[in-house]
Amino acid sequence: PEDWQPLTEDNDAFFRNIRNLAKQCQEHKLMQPEFIQITTQSEIHCVAVNPDNTFFACGDAQGEVSFWLLASGQPFASYVKSPVPHVRAIAISPDNNFIACANQDHQIRIFRISDGKLLKTISGHRGFIRSLLFDPAGHMLFSASFDGSIYAWRFPQGTIRWQHTPNQGEIFCMDSSRDGNWLIYASSSQTLDLI
Repeated sequence: PEDWQPLTEDNDAFFRNIRNLAKQCQEHKLMQPEFIQITTQSEIHCVAVNPDNTFFACGDAQGEVSFWLLASGQPFASYVKSPVPHVRAIAISPDNNFIACANQDHQIRIFRISDGKLLKTISGHRGFIRSLLFDPAGHMLFSASFDGSIYAWRFPQGTIRWQHTPNQGEIFCMDSSRDGNWLIYASSSQTLDLI
């Protein structure tokens, strides 16, 4: 190619350092992953990592959501107790202040993480909600359900911005592009769709 440049002494040293680092990693001298195991009181149904990768949350069969530091596996905040068992999906807001939980009653509950207070209950789905996520700005909350629909909720108001029902059966999971421009979901029709 026209922009090809031969390696200079500086570039060659850089690549030698990268090769040495890779060799050390292969020999398990660097970046060896730690294994942390956390024992809980109930069966875990879902997990979510916060946007800045400092903590994670897990939702369980008893309707509780607990919070743990990612680096140590230590609990760090009071847990959230939903009035309905079986937390099936959770999402942490981009500002780390709120958690959205979906239980077996087809509703979404918004809790404040700092004190576990229930702030809002959002209704609309007719089936189990399997996936929740916030847009990167934290202005919308998306939910996908076994009823075959995806809702976009204004956050924190909890009002519907739009609903998408593709008539392709149950929706199992969804995620978005990091810039929030694309929503990708998978359904029982064995398809992946992008909105």
